[in-house]
Amino acid sequence: MGKVADALIIIDMQKGVCQNTGEDINRLSEMTEAINQRATLYHQIGLPVIWIQHQDDQIQPDSEAYELLDSLNVEIGTDKIMSKTHPDAFYHTELSDILGRLSANAIEIMGAQVEYCVDSTIKAAFDRGYKILMQHGSSTTYDNAYMSASATRNFYENIWDQQFVEWID
Repeated sequence: MGKVADALIIIDMQKGVCQNTGEDINRLSEMTEAINQRATLYHQIGLPVIWIQHQDDQIQPDSEAYELLDSLNVEIGTDKIMSKTHPDAFYHTELSDILGRLSANAIEIMGAQVEYCVDSTIKAAFDRGYKILMQHGSSTTYDNAYMSASATRNFYENIWDQQFVEWID
């Protein structure tokens, strides 16, 4: 079965984040496959899956950009879906309350983008005392002017290693 947390949190796997201006985020098909595998596992054993959706000036609710990717295994009516307006998924959201009602002590995090919302949420969860589980390569981003997407992910995974995250692969 593999190691699981008390809840799976999937960050910003939306059309406006992952298919920005026609360019797919790095390793999009591998990411959706990995997310679907983990979400299916959590569904099968009755553990919660929480989908986080980012909104800002460019990504508004009720827009196509706000929608979760069609290829994701979202169980509408069972999974929790929540919105955020800040890179930190805990900031001014109901995430802490949801995890509290679930008596969650450990969370698994996956999603986009490594250097923004994933990193901010990992550090915010750590500050709140959560044990954070991740698989290597379970977050993604775009190439930038300084590093490739893979180099960015590896850079952040090195920062998170054993300080913030327990790797489960």
